Amino acid sequence: ELKLLYVSPERINNDRFYEFLRSIDLSFFAIDEAHCVSMWGNDFRSDYVELKKLKSEFPDIPVLALTATADAATREDIVKQLAIPESKLFLGSFERHNIYLRSMPAKDRVKYITRFIFNQQQGSGIIYCLSRKGTESMAAKLQAAGINAGFYHAGMNRDDRSRVQRNFQNDQLQVICATIAFGMGIDKPNIRFVVHYNMPKNIESYYQEIGRAGRDGYESATVLFSNYNDYLQLKSFIDASEASATFKQVQNAKLDRMWEYASSYECRTNFILNYFGEYRQKPCGRCDNCKQPPRKFDGTVIAQKALSAVARSGQQFSMDLIVNTLRGSGSREVIQRGLNKIKTYGAGRDLAYLDWKSYITQLINQGALMVDFSQQNAIKLTPFSKEILKAQQKVELVEFTLD
Repeated sequence: ELKLLYVSPERINNDRFYEFLRSIDLSFFAIDEAHCVSMWGNDFRSDYVELKKLKSEFPDIPVLALTATADAATREDIVKQLAIPESKLFLGSFERHNIYLRSMPAKDRVKYITRFIFNQQQGSGIIYCLSRKGTESMAAKLQAAGINAGFYHAGMNRDDRSRVQRNFQNDQLQVICATIAFGMGIDKPNIRFVVHYNMPKNIESYYQEIGRAGRDGYESATVLFSNYNDYLQLKSFIDASEASATFKQVQNAKLDRMWEYASSYECRTNFILNYFGEYRQKPCGRCDNCKQPPRKFDGTVIAQKALSAVARSGQQFSMDLIVNTLRGSGSREVIQRGLNKIKTYGAGRDLAYLDWKSYITQLINQGALMVDFSQQNAIKLTPFSKEILKAQQKVELVEFTLD
């Protein structure tokens, strides 16, 4: 008696398998990790796109698409790619109230992680590393410090991977050092911390990975280490891939947002909520920037100039073009687009190019602006923008420095 059939997209996209599906009594199709259907998602897989055949082959069977991490562009594309335009959207909050967020420069990482683990009174932890070699090296260093640690990566044989995962699941291993090959299907309730030894490639991946902590509802901690070398290495992976130019452009934009998150001065919870379109400005009170806030100044006038430039240019241009417009640039692209004729052209000549980049990034982080990946990274207004433009909402910014 068949109650639930769990199958990969690679298997289901087969004519013989469709024949088998026609022979059984189907209730509905549930498509998990549905962000994989979209180029705007964090883990695009071509076989997911073929799942749109389900609606044409079985038009009377309901389709349910599920994902924990999809921004607005991805959600719209899921509906389009799966051919379910009349579907209802059920959107829960992305906020995780029991997880503490911290981001740090990649300096003295092993020393900090070792001390951090010893300070954990109970529970297990995952340390994500970028390379297979990195997982083995990290595990060896923790073992040398007296910590019960193991490693996991796709280069291990199947039996060893199963043994390590089983030992971690059964609390025989306290810490596992792993690549992103480890995590899918992990539902261990007492993971108290997730550490990223290297920066992930996008916010969706990062948020999925830290979501493995605190599933029992108790307080849990995350630590993200990052440096510019991580950024450059991840960028080189994207640029060297055989993907389309559009796909590379989207993934590079998402990588930029991940780097901006890692170096953000704003509430990190709000940064993530704003990224997924759940706009909020009230600080969460449980991230490093909320606990130890940087010194800020009243940046309302700067914000109004930036928002006005975005509005008057039609919300269709990238950050570079907006900055060049504010600074009164005479570049060919500014002139060709007619941006030298809008009222805010040259309104920000008093600030340097990098200053404007920093302040507009901060406004995006605060939810006052957004990046539309599906429209060539166009900067657009958000529900908060009108309040700022009408001087009903004060904006605080952190002064840009090259430190």
